Amino acid sequence: MTDPGDEQEFTLLHRMNTWGLSSDRPGSLSWEYRGQVWRARRPADGDPPSEVSVRCPQCYETLTLRVESVRGMRRRKTILRCAALILALIGVLAIVSCAAQVGVADDSSLADGIRSSASAGAAISTLLVIASLTAAWTLILTAANQVGVQGHGAGAPAFARHRVQQGPSSPAP
Repeated sequence: MTDPGDEQEFTLLHRMNTWGLSSDRPGSLSWEYRGQVWRARRPADGDPPSEVSVRCPQCYETLTLRVESVRGMRRRKTILRCAALILALIGVLAIVSCAAQVGVADDSSLADGIRSSASAGAAISTLLVIASLTAAWTLILTAANQVGVQGHGAGAPAFARHRVQQGPSSPAP
């Protein structure tokens, strides 16, 4: 990593296709991105993010992006990873709760009201497992995509119309 204040190369990528294209791997799609390299100076640690205007050579839209300091980028990644860890722990607790609720719901010696409440609790715990683990995975992917440039989907884990990568572009991100 370069020193704060040094110019760094970023690549602004534009998604060329609206729908995913068939991929070599079964059950997966690919996206075509084209981009241009641009340079930006990172602010010093402790300074607010600087705004940079970059024009997309594909759609001619002028994008205003915020370039963060190295410490700001690391802080954002740490916050995202901590939030993902908390959500993963909630998911694990929901799995334990679901298992306990299923055990109660399956006990025929208990009253029907208790068993039906346990069934509802198991269903809610299952939904909580799915939601928390999906959100944790999304936050992990978001943290992995952070390069210290924000705006217009630059750090999004999904297939945004515009993405930013650090360094020169690779043919298929």
